[in-house]
Amino acid sequence: KMQKDNWSLVAAVNSEYVLGGNLLGSSEGTNAKEIILEHSAENASSAYNKGLARATTDIIVFAHQDVYLPEGWSEQLLENIKILTMRDKNWGVAGVYGILDSGDGVGYIYSSGLRRFVGEPLNKAVRVLTIDEMILIIRKSSNLRFDEKCPGFHLYGTDICLEAESRGMQNYVLPCFAFHNSNGV
Repeated sequence: KMQKDNWSLVAAVNSEYVLGGNLLGSSEGTNAKEIILEHSAENASSAYNKGLARATTDIIVFAHQDVYLPEGWSEQLLENIKILTMRDKNWGVAGVYGILDSGDGVGYIYSSGLRRFVGEPLNKAVRVLTIDEMILIIRKSSNLRFDEKCPGFHLYGTDICLEAESRGMQNYVLPCFAFHNSNGV
């Protein structure tokens, strides 16, 4: 049985204001065993690898600072991880929104930048090729690491998903609704 606090939350931070009003403004982050904030990183991959190295749990949630986790999110997360692990004990990367092999999107989120709900509610994990970087979930024991040669703060999620696939691991979108308060869209 997974303990309620058996996960770590990692975020790359460049704005305390955005972080405080979103990710840390959600009570769900406090359900994590630890919150690891990486400031002033040259790219997302290096920030996330530093957080990964510091994390003491196997389940690690990498979230953008502008993500808000609604009440009950962490309970949903742990239940879905438990179910997914029974189905595929060697899963690679999980998240809340992703792209199928067909190119269609799957998952269910609210994007303030787009000013609308995106996708449809799910009732079980769905296998995808890549996952939106707003929330990426990996197991420390998978030995997946972010490629620090990926510049900036984009495409590192696609890269780690493709790396997982190349190692025979499958990636999944979980039914864990979240808000992405993206200003830059």
